[in-house]
Amino acid sequence: MKQIPILIRAFALACALPLVSWAQQTVSGTVTDDNGLPLPGATVVVQNTNRGTTTDFDGKYQIQAIQGETLTFSYVGYASQNITVGSNATINAQLLPAGTLEEVVVTGQNIEREARSLGYAVTSLGADAVQSKTEGDIGRILSGQVAGLNVIATSGISGSGTNIIIRG
Repeated sequence: MKQIPILIRAFALACALPLVSWAQQTVSGTVTDDNGLPLPGATVVVQNTNRGTTTDFDGKYQIQAIQGETLTFSYVGYASQNITVGSNATINAQLLPAGTLEEVVVTGQNIEREARSLGYAVTSLGADAVQSKTEGDIGRILSGQVAGLNVIATSGISGSGTNIIIRG
């Protein structure tokens, strides 16, 4: 006799699970900057949850969200933006620059095993050293100013990205 209530509970649970999954939808879209260019590596997080993702090379993302939840879009150097999920499954975000950098600090650390001493190498550039540069890429601005910094162009195309490698 006790098996019947257990079977009824299991059946009710099996019927209710599809209803829960219908409430969630896949939200997708593109994250761009103020010029409409895609932002690869931008972060998209559902507020107050542990669900998040990053955008691909074209600034596109996909995330599971429930209608009424809030998505937070963020990217280094840009102001974060919050958008509430509605009935539309496509949400595009355009992030605006947060402001200018006042100072860049590059630190390095070296451990010598034999002497058991710890050495630090610190380079600090003030805003005046960076403001006089007309280059728009931070890697090219720091090139030649920071010891041990290698800035390598990823391709020969104008405006292409750079790889920044710090010795150590």
